[in-house]
Amino acid sequence: SGESEEIVRILPFLKNNQIFSISMTGNPSSTLAVQASLHLDISVAEEACPLQLAPTCSTTAALALGDSIAVCLMNARGFKPRNFAMFHPGGSLGKKLYSLVSSEMQTDELPFVAPSDTMKETIKTISKHGLGLAIVIDNSRELQGIVTDGDIRRATEIYEDKMLDMQAMELMSPSPITVRPDSAMVQAYELMDAHKISAIVVTTESTVNGIIKK
Repeated sequence: SGESEEIVRILPFLKNNQIFSISMTGNPSSTLAVQASLHLDISVAEEACPLQLAPTCSTTAALALGDSIAVCLMNARGFKPRNFAMFHPGGSLGKKLYSLVSSEMQTDELPFVAPSDTMKETIKTISKHGLGLAIVIDNSRELQGIVTDGDIRRATEIYEDKMLDMQAMELMSPSPITVRPDSAMVQAYELMDAHKISAIVVTTESTVNGIIKK
């Protein structure tokens, strides 16, 4: 309504201290709307409440607009997982982000393929594990490269049906982005964000230890 006593009571303090305020109300003529630096009108035609008394549609509108503003600010300010963890260190996400990669990485059932495997075999491996990529390794489990869904799409456009008989080493990315197992999870997420990838291989030197998936 923009007339709640406990809110209206602090408006003089905001004004006296030149604090910029943004109000969201269903009444653009309310005390809060008029005195705020900026007003956002979230009025609704009617409430879902059959008595038109309990705020139902109006609270949903406030929630939707508030979330929209938050998302826009995150994008505008480049808000990253590290920032989220900083303000919510005790939550489950905060604890996960500040934990080590070694404690969060997937180590079983990894999508390994050999350099000589055909792309037909590689595609089957990618589909089976559902991680969007295959990890190309040699006999000593040293990383040779990765083949991603994107690599397959691009190869299909260039080579068409011949692509299925090509070997993984012919189409792999030979120098993929990796992260060490002793890195913080927040670093892994920031690397994935920076390079616009959804999974990252965990290595010690060149040996594959696991994979982190968003």
